[in-house]
Amino acid sequence: MSDQSFSLSALNAILEKARTERDRCQKELEKIQSKVSAAEAKVTAAESRVKTLEDTIAQLSGGTQGKSQKEAILEILSEHNGDGLSAREILNMLESTGFKITSQNPTASIHMAADQLIKDGEIETFTVDAGKLFRRKNKPCN
Repeated sequence: MSDQSFSLSALNAILEKARTERDRCQKELEKIQSKVSAAEAKVTAAESRVKTLEDTIAQLSGGTQGKSQKEAILEILSEHNGDGLSAREILNMLESTGFKITSQNPTASIHMAADQLIKDGEIETFTVDAGKLFRRKNKPCN
């Protein structure tokens, strides 16, 4: 009888350890699934933004030829009214339409043109976690 008690006791201890390990793994799995869900949401948002930018690039192809840098930036920002674009995104869109920026520092050139457009009251800037974004300024109707 004592051998059976010992065996049953040992098996119960093993069973309890296995249940504890299962519960720990289940909690860990739930944390991982939550992180995966958050990452999937970020990927979906990024894909949506990329699609929007690609659509705008397709619409603007060739549309910035013969325009000043400020005019080209205004045209791009008009297509994204309210969204806000970074200087890098604006530069990428300009380059994809064939617009030539001859500056050795094209991003700085975008910032300088944008600063002038801000002074002119055409655009505004705002800051998000990713950095500084530009958008067309909403003008009141006359």
